[in-house]
Amino acid sequence: MAELLQLAAVLASQRATDIGPSVSFVAVVECSLPLFVMVFSSGLLLISERWKAMSQEFHDTLLLQTTSIPVKLTSVAFILCAIVMVQTKAS
Repeated sequence: MAELLQLAAVLASQRATDIGPSVSFVAVVECSLPLFVMVFSSGLLLISERWKAMSQEFHDTLLLQTTSIPVKLTSVAFILCAIVMVQTKAS
């Protein structure tokens, strides 16, 4: 199932590159995926804490996704800056 989702993501990314205003726009969206995962995992953790409806393994996995948030934010910021620099140099 994960392979099918990955294939769908690659195909959607290629299609977005074709119809998007620029490749850098698509790259920015793709590079912000770790931020989406952190926000989504945090939301699931908050919901699970309220209703206690999650197994311990799943809870630990979500905690791993939300650890070291400053490091992840810094790395995404560096990647986004690199994309902007490449785009401005290409223009």
